[in-house]
Amino acid sequence: MEYLHLALLAGLCLLGGCFFLLRFRRRGGLHPAVRDLLGQAVLQRSVMLVELADHGAANGRFFGPCAEFDEKTMLIDLSLRKEISEGMHEAVLVSFKIDNKGASSYYQFTSHLRGLLRRVGGFGILLDTPAAIIPNQKRSFVRLSSLKEATFGVGIWQLDPDRGHPDDPASMGAAQLVYRHDHLEHMSLLNVSAGGLCLELKRPQENRPSIDPQPGDRLLCLLVLRAQEKEQLLSFWLDCTVMNRGTEEDGSLAVGLHFNAWAIPQRSKGAVDWFAVGEGGAVGPLAAWVLRQQLAQLGRKKAH
Repeated sequence: MEYLHLALLAGLCLLGGCFFLLRFRRRGGLHPAVRDLLGQAVLQRSVMLVELADHGAANGRFFGPCAEFDEKTMLIDLSLRKEISEGMHEAVLVSFKIDNKGASSYYQFTSHLRGLLRRVGGFGILLDTPAAIIPNQKRSFVRLSSLKEATFGVGIWQLDPDRGHPDDPASMGAAQLVYRHDHLEHMSLLNVSAGGLCLELKRPQENRPSIDPQPGDRLLCLLVLRAQEKEQLLSFWLDCTVMNRGTEEDGSLAVGLHFNAWAIPQRSKGAVDWFAVGEGGAVGPLAAWVLRQQLAQLGRKKAH
């Protein structure tokens, strides 16, 4: 009988040890900083912006608070939405903010869409719980920098503020400001988003640009980007308004532009179809390109 008691006690100890190890492993799977930030987001009902990589801005942007999370998945409550696409296993970029003592901090992480969950009054989406969360700036759209390899060229023309979009932008002659991937001429592209971009204008005396953009000016921009495959190019005509400008330490100018309308260049010269910017001032195809590039950059950072 004594041996039976000892065997039973040893079995219970082994079972308890296994249970403890399983709980430890399950809890240890999520970094404490990630757990803390997501926990604060749940408590504050922080609205999370979920952006799908392969959709335009109007159809691929969802808003809602994080309702719950564990080591594997997290649930974003979209109870105010009536419709949602059912594409699964898509890469997404998620942005949110945390309030702390009157100040707001902004964060971002990448994940994958794993499923839809029908809830009372609407939907929820299931995402993979992120392994890491990085600080981010407050933006209406994801803003992409480090563009040297992704930008093929940029051309800028000044537009009459009282006129509509040019029917045939290709007939306007040589651009007044130019950047090409193989060498720098007048400017470079600092960053770009679905709703605007920022140019750096070089100001040496021997190569002064022929135009000097001021806030409120209208500009025509030809933006030529590289797609994921280096052989492919993605081009846009963009009707822009200068929103701001500032002088940098080396004397160059940083000029911020807001998109008003966009068009796709034609292979042969002729009139183009202009489209108004979409939800929140976004160029849908450009939003998808920016998001794919951002996800690729974050993936490369994790790999290193």
